[in-house]
Amino acid sequence: MTQIRLLVRLTWSKIMAFVILASAIFEDIYFDLDGKLLMFAIPFVATLIGVKQYFDRNKTENDGNTN
Repeated sequence: MTQIRLLVRLTWSKIMAFVILASAIFEDIYFDLDGKLLMFAIPFVATLIGVKQYFDRNKTENDGNTN
């Protein structure tokens, strides 16, 4: 039997992305904006998380190289 491990590390960028996404959803519902705010928030959140992952990957690759 195989076990699946899931590790989620909370960073400030992920917390901020969640706050932006949650506030966009709340404001869309509260002010009846029909998803207009969420339409701009989703690309921003995806970019925020993607760029953070890119920099973290480069940082861990460069930590082993001391040239």
